[in-house]
Amino acid sequence: MNPLRKTRFWHFHPSHNANEWDICQKKTLQSGLKHVYLFLICFFAISLGFGCSLGEQSKDRSGGDREIRIDPNSRKREKLMLSEIIDSITYIPLETNDNCLLGTIRGDFIYSENYILVNNTDFNIYLFDRTGSFISQIGNIGSGPGEYLSHDSNLARIDEQNCQIIISCFHPGRSMYYDLNGKFIKSIPLPFENVTGLIRYYKNFYLLKDVNYYGRVQYTYTVLDTTFNIITQKINPVQFLLKSGNVALTSGPSFSQYTYNDQVNIRENMLNDTLYVVNNDFSFIPKYIINSGKYNVTVEIRSDEALRFIKEVKNCVVLWSMFETDDYLFILYEYQNKRIPCYYHKKENKLIHIASSSSGIPNDFDGGLDFWPVYQNNKELVVFYDAYQLVEYTKSSSKFKLKGDEESLRRFDQMIRKLKPDDNPVMVIATLK
Repeated sequence: MNPLRKTRFWHFHPSHNANEWDICQKKTLQSGLKHVYLFLICFFAISLGFGCSLGEQSKDRSGGDREIRIDPNSRKREKLMLSEIIDSITYIPLETNDNCLLGTIRGDFIYSENYILVNNTDFNIYLFDRTGSFISQIGNIGSGPGEYLSHDSNLARIDEQNCQIIISCFHPGRSMYYDLNGKFIKSIPLPFENVTGLIRYYKNFYLLKDVNYYGRVQYTYTVLDTTFNIITQKINPVQFLLKSGNVALTSGPSFSQYTYNDQVNIRENMLNDTLYVVNNDFSFIPKYIINSGKYNVTVEIRSDEALRFIKEVKNCVVLWSMFETDDYLFILYEYQNKRIPCYYHKKENKLIHIASSSSGIPNDFDGGLDFWPVYQNNKELVVFYDAYQLVEYTKSSSKFKLKGDEESLRRFDQMIRKLKPDDNPVMVIATLK
């Protein structure tokens, strides 16, 4: 109740004289004013605290739905070095033998605290430990019991607690369970069919991203629990109608995705301009709007006939990947058949292209190759280098004063000397500051 209301409803009793009434009224009014002052002080204190709390939340969300504009023909360039954003680099050469010949590894891998699971160019799946030692091949390609089809198998989950590897296959639509030695255990049907999308496990849920090849998908994102029951479906994609001859073509990866501050961040790479962060309640919160203006892929371009689409999309900005630090949002996009790295400075609210490199962030930490990850798990940035790339590299080609500690430089030199050009790829994990 408002303290002043006590004076408004105070009644004068006939036994009170006028002076007593005046005294009582003044005391009541003074008491009421004291309550008002106390109320106002508390209100402003709470408001200040609440404002600070909102400021912290805004900082965590990294700017809400702030717009980032990309103009590929107007590039502000500045020098940014790898040592400015990372604390360390770990190189894990994967064991090479006749039972696990891999070829190039791009984005088909997952890893856990103790294991690395990779998908080679023939779609076979192999398990290594975190030192790079080979453990087993997981299952086989085929249509028999315990086998999976090469064109629709997706690396899904390493279940360390139960010592299992789980692979999700869309056709015929089953999850395949194997032990760590690659022995088939069981399979269970998936609760959906004919999915034109990608699925990945994130901590305690699966996220199905529907590619929307044909322009008729109802929801872009489906959140599933660990038994593949649907928890929620979110975000209606931009609809389009394919013209004759367009057979669901796309350019580059369908989604940019990474995990930062224990939250999944994800964006469709065509049509939808919004980067979303997935909250703990599985709500999708707009985080950044990425706008390329006249270089955006439009509905008209996406709907066009195949050959015209291929021609027109070359002159559009198409995202390939993103990752994030406390200060920056890094973006790799394609324009006119070139992949171009850049970064958004959160505090200065500006987009900057990287000077002196067209392939990534110059590595002045240990003098290695320019760095650009394909995967981010919180503070770990991950990429695979082919062995020949590192073997062909020589330290003399480095033009930078190296900032890494002596032990890091020594380990890098030893690793380079042991590698052979036809060895399996090397997993690289850079840890952010």
